[in-house]
Amino acid sequence: PELLACTTDVLRQLADRSSPSDPTRFREAVARLSPAFRGWGQQDAHEFFLEFLSLLHDEMSTSHCFRWAALPTLAHFHSQVLKRLTCIECCVHRDVKEFFRDFSIDLQGEGRCDLPSMLRTYFSGEQITAKCEACGSDTAYLSKYLVSAPRVLVLHLKRFVPDLLLRRYTKNVKDVVAPMELDLGTCGVKYWDGAEAAQPP
Repeated sequence: PELLACTTDVLRQLADRSSPSDPTRFREAVARLSPAFRGWGQQDAHEFFLEFLSLLHDEMSTSHCFRWAALPTLAHFHSQVLKRLTCIECCVHRDVKEFFRDFSIDLQGEGRCDLPSMLRTYFSGEQITAKCEACGSDTAYLSKYLVSAPRVLVLHLKRFVPDLLLRRYTKNVKDVVAPMELDLGTCGVKYWDGAEAAQPP
């Protein structure tokens, strides 16, 4: 697999600090598979990373070298979140499971932003508009639970916010305070164990 070979080559170069790394072959391999990243124009790093992960996952999943359950992209980057919608009126709920390779979180607060607080807000419950199939009510409470956590947690900070008055996007340049160690349990993230919410170990 070409992209996997180029990725492995770049990782070897980065591990060898005796000489500078050259990601040219790697970038060209991605560009051949994704025309949006051809040329030398400025690109969004987050979009490039997700496109690279998707391409690498597809390449390895069609290769005979890996079993599906042992794919590195699944083992390291995939997480699953259960979203539970509970009707405010009749308390009937329905669950939806979604897969993620990253989490896009909003910058918040005055001055510097605190990463654990941002994660706590992302996973906190909220009241939303959603029609109940049982009683017809249009108000529900949305709860989020982490079914499975990735080995590598990828966080996308949503720095660009729409300015409706100027009809453009404005970049939020606030500093973000990130701890050396991140405990999901202290961030308010709850695991789903199949029956009820549980704190991450």
